[in-house]
Amino acid sequence: DFALATRGARIIPKMTSTTFTPSKKHPWKSAMAHALGIHPGTYRASPLIAILPETHIGQCWPMEGTNGTLGIVLSQPIDIKSITIEYPAKDKSMDMTSAPQDFELWGLRKVHVPLWGSVSWPWDKNDTNASHLGTFRYDVQARRSIQTFNVVHNNQEKEEREDNNNVFDAVIVRVLSNWGLEAYTCLYRVRVHGE
Repeated sequence: DFALATRGARIIPKMTSTTFTPSKKHPWKSAMAHALGIHPGTYRASPLIAILPETHIGQCWPMEGTNGTLGIVLSQPIDIKSITIEYPAKDKSMDMTSAPQDFELWGLRKVHVPLWGSVSWPWDKNDTNASHLGTFRYDVQARRSIQTFNVVHNNQEKEEREDNNNVFDAVIVRVLSNWGLEAYTCLYRVRVHGE
């Protein structure tokens, strides 16, 4: 797992969505957070949770909304082979609606984060520094809650990668949808595998 914080991976804040924070103006948000084990003052949700080795019910990174991004500098540059998404098993989790559903994986050959201004996303332009490594679906009905998705390249993309170097320093996990919860999407653990 090259996206493991204890191995040296780190979050790219400018390429990571806002963390969901329950508001006093919305008691229902506080109730949801409490049900998930997120208690203001005792637990501060952070995207770092998604790249830590332990997974416990209620200890997820709640990304605001139904879609967003998680930017990760890998522990070392690698040729990415697969990504694993981990969420508690449905027999242990009270609610699966905050689980990610559709997501994309983007590889970044080098990390370029502007000090000022907004980030330029690779899906908005033709970026030779980035490659789309796949679109996947996390299935909450699957037998296994830890699901691994293999990166498959079409021939043209594979040739381009061989010419331009197929080693990536970082990834962006782009969550496109979740399983129905409007307020936030929970990422419990993300792993990136390769060589």
